[in-house]
Amino acid sequence: MNIILLSFMEAIIVSILGLIIFIGVLCMPRKGIVIHKEFRVDSEGFCLRIERQKEKNS
Repeated sequence: MNIILLSFMEAIIVSILGLIIFIGVLCMPRKGIVIHKEFRVDSEGFCLRIERQKEKNS
């Protein structure tokens, strides 16, 4: 196979694995941290917003 094609495939695989790990870390529940997730679709495209906030104890 062509070395350029192999390099491209390796870069894609590493990027996908990194994204999976990143999303896994964000979605894991942690004590005292609240995760807000929002996904919107409109005429211009889509928006994915993930926000982590520390829970305030009263």
